[in-house]
Amino acid sequence: MPHETPQGYLHANLTKSMLAAAIRVQNTLGPGLLEKPYRHCLAHALRQAGHGVAMETSLALAFDGLLVPDAYRLDLLVDDKGG
Repeated sequence: MPHETPQGYLHANLTKSMLAAAIRVQNTLGPGLLEKPYRHCLAHALRQAGHGVAMETSLALAFDGLLVPDAYRLDLLVDDKGG
């Protein structure tokens, strides 16, 4: 099976940018930090790359006419893209 490139993904350019930012953060900080510092640094790197970033955002769930507010908590929401 051939290796899939980000061009085949939904929001391919955003995917490439997010991967580049994550690699930059990891290469700069190295291993060993807790999740929170990485998350804040990743959000900063994404903003520097021109993206809108919301942290700790709630996401509702809709099921059969029922709305469950705050069903999920997203670590990062980038450019208001949910998938």
